[in-house]
Amino acid sequence: MTTTTKNTIRRFLSLSAFSALVAAVTISFAAVPKDRTSIRYSQGKPAVRVTPASMLQLAEASPNKRKPAAATSKQKTSGDLSGSLNLNTATANELMLLPGIGPKKAAKIVNFRERRGKFKRVVDLRRVKGFGAKTVKKLRPYLTVSGQNTLE
Repeated sequence: MTTTTKNTIRRFLSLSAFSALVAAVTISFAAVPKDRTSIRYSQGKPAVRVTPASMLQLAEASPNKRKPAAATSKQKTSGDLSGSLNLNTATANELMLLPGIGPKKAAKIVNFRERRGKFKRVVDLRRVKGFGAKTVKKLRPYLTVSGQNTLE
């Protein structure tokens, strides 16, 4: 086969592949209903015809099921706390009194302290996984590395 024949065959195949693609797209768009309705199929249930107007009516009729999150008694806010907490002697339960510190983060602090030794500065809390600059800045007024635990 000559080079010219090969190029002609490639062009023909490319053109026929392109034509097949155009035909497939045209057929798929021709199947879309003109009245802007769609049919939803649910598993094991009959088909339901949904129009934009019926969707709007359903949205207006159904109440918002999300309720605002209420503060629980376990959650402490910055205004509720007074005193300080020693990072080197505090237990996990005492650490959970701090705002934003739950059982997992308290356990991380205790485990870090047991493995690496005492904290030298409050800022060293950033070395514990999950504690960034913002968290340490928020907790700093309540933390110390010496003295007694007086957090209430």
